[in-house]
Parts: sequence; structure tokens; C-alpha cells
Amino acid sequence: MSHKLEVKKLYKTFDDKKILNNINFYIDQGEFVSVLGPSGCGKTTLLRIIIGLEKADEGTVTVDGTDVTSFSPSKRKMGIVFQNYALFENMTVLRNVEYALLCAKKGKKQAREISMALIEQMHLSDKINKYPSELSGGQAQRVAIARTLALSPEIILFDEPLSALDVSTRLEMRSELKELQASLKTTILYVTHDQEEAVALSDRVMVMSEGVIRAIDTPYNIVNCQTDEFVNEFVKKNIQIKAESLKRFIN
Repeated sequence: MSHKLEVKKLYKTFDDKKILNNINFYIDQGEFVSVLGPSGCGKTTLLRIIIGLEKADEGTVTVDGTDVTSFSPSKRKMGIVFQNYALFENMTVLRNVEYALLCAKKGKKQAREISMALIEQMHLSDKINKYPSELSGGQAQRVAIARTLALSPEIILFDEPLSALDVSTRLEMRSELKELQASLKTTILYVTHDQEEAVALSDRVMVMSEGVIRAIDTPYNIVNCQTDEFVNEFVKKNIQIKAESLKRFIN
């Protein structure tokens, strides 16, 4: 049985610098996998290659056993949510969500029905006629997610979607993402540099450093059962520091 998404022997070089070096991993249907690593480790480049916005020097990307390496982004059964929302500033919330459907040649009535349902699901019904400049960061990110969901992607890629939000909004969005994934049973690949976020959200965490995968395992094993020095330093010690800093506020 084939995996939902599989990446094999992926390499990418920019200006003689290896950005990705022999990347191999898979994700099964309905799984939530985070790609965790410091800035510049190759996380975003990996995401862009998987969805087809960037070409690898070598390697393959397969979906349900089909090699999609040469497919255009629209043919890969994927959607992507960016950190900066990428909303159209001159369109309302409703029009932003409808736009993807109309571009996909959906009828106006069907596009409106799908968009309205998703906007309600994202708790944005009272913002339906607002423009992006009138929304908070969390609301704008909900619109971006609704727009991505509109085309019913089988795999959703998230590129540090919560990093621009304040702490309380980030925590709220984190729980909403988990609820959303559980209800839709969607397969998610989620890029982040936040150790706590990766551990809290994921079924498995893939830790990257300097273009290579240092570990891929369950959150528990990543935190407690690693022998890799970088993984221990970057994940376990950072989480311990955060926990220690809060201890003095807890009785």
C-alpha cells in the first residue's frame, strides 16, 4: 500500500550551497507531520518543491503512489497556507475565498455555497464583507485557510502559518488547526521553527538541520529518546528552558 505523500532522494543546491541533501520521508493518510528546524535549514525550500513552486535538482515526490514531480501545482492535490496570508487586499473575505473556486471553473452558485460554509466553519461569518486590512492577524489567517480548503486539497502544506501572530492568538489557532484536521481527516505537512508548536500539534515531528533530516519520530520520542546531539540541543533543551522559565509562576 502506497503512502499518501512520499519524498525520495531529494537534492537542491543554490549558488553551490546544498540546501537539501538526500531528503527521504513519507506521510500517511490523515497524518499531521511537522518539519521543525532553525531558519535556513531548508524547510521552506522543501515545502516549495513538494507543492511544485520550486524544482529539485534530483529526487521524486509521489502522491498515492503517483509520481507528481513534473506536475504543475494545480495537479498535485495539494493546497498551501503561507505565513503572510497572501490575501487579495482589494477583495472582501467572501471574494477571497470564492476566487480560488471561480478560477477552478466552479459555477457562481456552487462557489458561493462552498465559500459561505467555509467562512462559517472558520468563525468569520460576521467578517464576510470585510477587507483584509480590517481583520486581525488571526482572522486573516483563518481566511487564508478557508481559501485553501475551498478546493478540497488532499494534502495541506503550512509554511510557518502562526509565527506572525501574538501568543494568545497563536495558541487559539493551534487548537483550531487540530480540531479542523480531526474533522476533515486531512493530511498535513506543517513547517515551523517553534519546538513547542511542533510537539503539541503533530503525530510525528521531522527535525532538520543544514539541509538534512536529523530525526523523524513521535513527539514523545523526539523529546525523550533521541541520541542525536543536534535534536537534543534544538528540541529537548529548548523545551526544558521554556518549562523552567514558567516554574516560578506555578504553585
